[in-house]
Amino acid sequence: MRITAPVAATLLALLLAFTASPLAAAGEPSARCGPLPKPSDGKAAFDAALIDFLGDFRTGSPEPCFKLLGWKADGVRRPSGPVFVDPRSGALQSAGTHGAGHMRVWYSPEVIGWLEGGREGRVPDGGVIVKAMFKRQPPGFEDMAFSGYAIMVMDHAGSWDGWYYADGAPSGVPTEASATAPYGFYDYNSFGQYCVNCHASAVDNNTFATLRNLRVPDELPNTNEAPLWFATIIPTMPVQTLDTLARYATPHEHGAAAGGPALRAPDAAPAFDPDVFDHYPAVPPGYVAAKPKPFPYESYDHVPQGPQPAGHRPFLTSDQCIGCHNATVNNDSLPNMTLQVRAAGAPANSLPQRINLSPYAEWRYSMMGLSGRDPIFYAQLETERNLHPELADVIDNKCLSCHGVMGQRTYVHDNGPEALFTHQMVMADPTTADPEARRYGALARDGVSCMVCHRIEADGLGTPATYTGQFKVSADATKIYGPYKEVVEKPMQHAIGLTPEFQPQIRSSELCGSCHTVFTPSLDVDRPYTRAEFDEMAKTGKGVFHEQTTYLEWKNSAFSGQLAGSAGAVRSCQDCHMPNTFGAKSLAFRIASIEDENFPFVDERLPPKDLHMRVRGRDPASGDRYSRHSLHGINAFAGAFFEQFPWFLGVGRGDPMTGLASGPVNARSVAEMAASQTADVTIPSFEVRGGTVFAEVAVRNLTGHKFPSGVGFRRAFLEFTVMADGVPVWTSGDTDRNGVIGTRAAGAFVPLPSEFWTDNAYQPHYATVTDPNQVQIYEEVATDSRGDITSSFLALRKVLKDNRLQPRGWSADGPDAAITAPRGGAADDPAYVDGSGGDTVRYVAELPAGTTGRITARAILYYQAIPPHYLNQRMRWLGQEASDRLAWFVQNVSLGGRTADWKLRVASAHAAE
Repeated sequence: MRITAPVAATLLALLLAFTASPLAAAGEPSARCGPLPKPSDGKAAFDAALIDFLGDFRTGSPEPCFKLLGWKADGVRRPSGPVFVDPRSGALQSAGTHGAGHMRVWYSPEVIGWLEGGREGRVPDGGVIVKAMFKRQPPGFEDMAFSGYAIMVMDHAGSWDGWYYADGAPSGVPTEASATAPYGFYDYNSFGQYCVNCHASAVDNNTFATLRNLRVPDELPNTNEAPLWFATIIPTMPVQTLDTLARYATPHEHGAAAGGPALRAPDAAPAFDPDVFDHYPAVPPGYVAAKPKPFPYESYDHVPQGPQPAGHRPFLTSDQCIGCHNATVNNDSLPNMTLQVRAAGAPANSLPQRINLSPYAEWRYSMMGLSGRDPIFYAQLETERNLHPELADVIDNKCLSCHGVMGQRTYVHDNGPEALFTHQMVMADPTTADPEARRYGALARDGVSCMVCHRIEADGLGTPATYTGQFKVSADATKIYGPYKEVVEKPMQHAIGLTPEFQPQIRSSELCGSCHTVFTPSLDVDRPYTRAEFDEMAKTGKGVFHEQTTYLEWKNSAFSGQLAGSAGAVRSCQDCHMPNTFGAKSLAFRIASIEDENFPFVDERLPPKDLHMRVRGRDPASGDRYSRHSLHGINAFAGAFFEQFPWFLGVGRGDPMTGLASGPVNARSVAEMAASQTADVTIPSFEVRGGTVFAEVAVRNLTGHKFPSGVGFRRAFLEFTVMADGVPVWTSGDTDRNGVIGTRAAGAFVPLPSEFWTDNAYQPHYATVTDPNQVQIYEEVATDSRGDITSSFLALRKVLKDNRLQPRGWSADGPDAAITAPRGGAADDPAYVDGSGGDTVRYVAELPAGTTGRITARAILYYQAIPPHYLNQRMRWLGQEASDRLAWFVQNVSLGGRTADWKLRVASAHAAE
């Protein structure tokens, strides 16, 4: 829209009328206006001093010190972008930054001196920029109300860019309520803030400050001598223009939901279930778990880059990536990593909900993002320490080298190879612990974070040298690796001192194989060990057990492309676990959201060529795809813990950049993977003869590894039910509502002894099932040095059974076949060695006497990530922190839909006479 001279004159008069009044004659500055302390010397003391320094802008009492001290300021309150009235709602809208509409900025003498010196070098220590923000208010929009501060304080010792960002309010502390709030809890006063997603686009020093904004304009048209000007209060802007202006919307406006209500759909609300441990031998009758101690909240997981020029840290926490690699507010004019979807079953005329598919948001609720807080892992770790207390710290250090990898590696890097990183360091109270302990704990709790994968070197990947998490990270701490050859470098360099660089291994299964091929020492149960013995076993590979072989299973499959007959089937780990689709929709987004040429023009911004972010995914066949960081399998049970108990696990439901919840998106994707990418079930034959049902149930593995894969305690099982007129009369694989497999007689449920490995009972692999006490369970069963069946990783000694479904294409002549081969009865089953990736079970079910009616059958394949026998072995250690925590989650979580009765429905089939 062209602004005519009369309109310009009117707007200028209004603008000058709304400028701040001259400095009041308030006498000499008070003691509170003395030099601010350095924030790097103590955050709490600095925040308190800053609040005193700011005074009360609204009332002028006490007067803000920047006014009392006579700091230079912008000549006028100026708009940060177009401001207009939305004709659809009548509401005032700003298309500028900070969502404020107008602003006036004050500059400390240090900043003024730097500007007057031509922006040479770095802003001096102690330099302060105070941006006061204003919004015009209805009715009539005749006045501007102060709406808050955006403050930058330079302290070179604090972080790479040196700026301490603040909003002028107390930092506060996270609370249980904030964990379920739309935006969770985010500390807006800190070094290394998300603010860099815009500020890093400046030519230098992460600020767009310019002397021309200090001048009072004598006319509206922009010149090099006048403040940058945008049209304001345009009441007739046509509706169709709004979507164009939406591209200028602020990426983050505190307190406002982004693009509609957050997607909230956990299967059920938490509810105490006193009977969930019925039948568990290790749990006393009437046991009620105590409410657990919460993990330190994620806002404490804050480790920014060290100061320039050589402050590069081995790892940074994910909050240093969130500003650019998270979605922004509703911005339909540019791909911004969100989609609008309707909930299943919602009316066609209902409003869609916006979901966040950005790298950060999906990673946050993946098991990689949650690995440093995983309550199942910590209960397992507690078991291992209890079985070998003489190695407690050694075991912690070993297991946390994957689950808390950044904390463990940084601690050893700082303290030498003999140092041991322990679980106590992960749980260190971040409000009282010393700074180094806070840093190590923050890094560990951040799990398998962004910088873990994006700094892995190609050297040794896919070989035993890098298995069990022994990957190498780049020796050049200034580099970070990605999958794109053409990248924008300068914003990341400005923000955190890292240069993004293309490296092909980031797309390879070998990269994943480092942590998903795990060999652990196999320890005698009753024998104490020295650290030297433990380390020697781990180093040489002698006396170890294959605790997890997902990558080796993939190698020996049609998916790897390493076997004959693989043509057309080749898929990497990333192809399945980092898809470029959501549902049936292909995704095309920018991989990062930064201030670029699509924002309102400002001075001192990098040229467009240094900021232009390509949209990835428009040509995925070329490799230029947008890959979701969903990174999940089908462990819906752990996901339910995090969705329903965010405070106790320290991860908020809401996203601090958008207010959108990632947990429901993760749950939906897990359910879709279980239903369409895991396995299928058919009943190829079904016959009733003389009161007996004869049926075959065929199961086919659709994954590129065993199913189940990963840790050996996970299991899948077949429930086969014969019905007469729809009423069950014979079932193999029946469960109670707690997922315990058993049989029913006269209305009573009796667990099978194999459910808790009572007297070492387990279900063998079946070719034919003839009795309800026989159940086809796809699992690995192993014993310890005493011959007892165990789920302790460090006690595993001999495999009695491994009939987990083989991947399609598995061959006895393929790579690592000796490790990935079936064991027990499955080793003699032709289906397990013919490369079909399937299993066929024959059922012979004798119907109860007098059965009448139409006979039908149903076969369902279920999955359990934490089956009863596993939980029972963890519950042996009730009275200790991690076991009690897991028990409380199990007693209080509510499961429904596909996870009802503690079993995830994967696939099913029906048959009739």
